[in-house]
Amino acid sequence: MVKVISTFKYTDIMTGDLETYHLVELLESTRVLDEPFKNTHQYWVLDGQDVTNKAAYLEPLDNPDRNIDSDYQQFRDKYHFLKPEDIKSARRALHLSLIEAAIFLGFTVQMLSDIENSYLMQNYEQEIKLSLLKDPAGLLQMVLKHEKFVKSKLRRQHLNADSVVSRLTALVNSDSSLQTGVE
Repeated sequence: MVKVISTFKYTDIMTGDLETYHLVELLESTRVLDEPFKNTHQYWVLDGQDVTNKAAYLEPLDNPDRNIDSDYQQFRDKYHFLKPEDIKSARRALHLSLIEAAIFLGFTVQMLSDIENSYLMQNYEQEIKLSLLKDPAGLLQMVLKHEKFVKSKLRRQHLNADSVVSRLTALVNSDSSLQTGVE
């Protein structure tokens, strides 16, 4: 069932005309990572058009990603996936640059950046890797297991590989609360 939330004016950036729109809301079926669920979506409908006609629906012009962002948020909440701000915060708490974290996790820098900025929803395999940012000792264990490979990748990015790995090691060793993954 369509619900009209509000009516407002918005300037068309193409023509400069002040247009009247209706904000409508309805429950829709959607999928994220092939998981079906229902979510409430919002659309704009130009005044004079039928608010029940889906062909008249526009993604919100002030934020065209509003509905997909809402879908991602609901998915993350339902399935306990890390949120972009939690991923970025965990990476920064480890004092890792985007490049360093991407190398440690086996991501491209662009992919990690897109996930952190909510341009991309991480899949389950990526979620497992991203969870290592919340388990610094587990991350260190994985890095040390593949140390030669990781250091080679860091060097190819013109990073001081020994320093990067030593920094993570020192951080984990200096904070016993971070050592959850070490026996």
